[in-house]
Amino acid sequence: TGATASRMRISYINILSSLKMMEEKFISLSDFIPSKVICGKQQKEFPLDIKKSEDHFLLSYTTHVSNQYGRNCGNRKYSLMLPKIIRLEERTFEVLGLLQAEMGKTNNGALVFTNHEPELINAVVGWFEKEFELIHSEWRWYTKVNINEPEDLTYKKQIEDKVVSYWLSKTKIKKEMSHPKSVVYTKETKNKKLGFYDYGTLILEYKNNLFSQIIKKIVRDISYEISHRES
Repeated sequence: TGATASRMRISYINILSSLKMMEEKFISLSDFIPSKVICGKQQKEFPLDIKKSEDHFLLSYTTHVSNQYGRNCGNRKYSLMLPKIIRLEERTFEVLGLLQAEMGKTNNGALVFTNHEPELINAVVGWFEKEFELIHSEWRWYTKVNINEPEDLTYKKQIEDKVVSYWLSKTKIKKEMSHPKSVVYTKETKNKKLGFYDYGTLILEYKNNLFSQIIKKIVRDISYEISHRES
């Protein structure tokens, strides 16, 4: 919720202040890189190869590829270039607070962030671009509205045009990166009409198994540090 996200941002900023007092300027990402990568529905583990350049970690792992009969028919290699550090600044902790409150936490191979405020969407996407060189055009997206799917096709088109146009104009998402259904509806509601100022919620998704595990570990570990300091 918005209140939860606000509390998390305040907590993260308080941690930031204490770290600044210790004259820290960066967060090293070496502590958040796993030795093994968890993959697939069976959560199999594969060893991670870690190399270093001057400014980045060069990460890679290899998985087995199975055919339709479940037999191993080869290998597939995945790689990721990760910066060695991210900046220790207020925006970093604001975004980490938002991710803690509104990011999917399961190990599903993707980063998924949900919000209904364009300025917060832009803050998160901008932070990933600045710190991880993950450009905004790489995020897939769709929207969700809290009404039943209209039977009136004319009204349905009006809603979808309105919602999609709003998010395309207020954020940096790309139209071609939309999921096949750019607007999804809610069954668990009695709402039939969308409010005049209601533009639904934007769901961002970036599929990269290793990257998502590293980001979730950063959020999880720093959240634990915050709760430990506050207890």
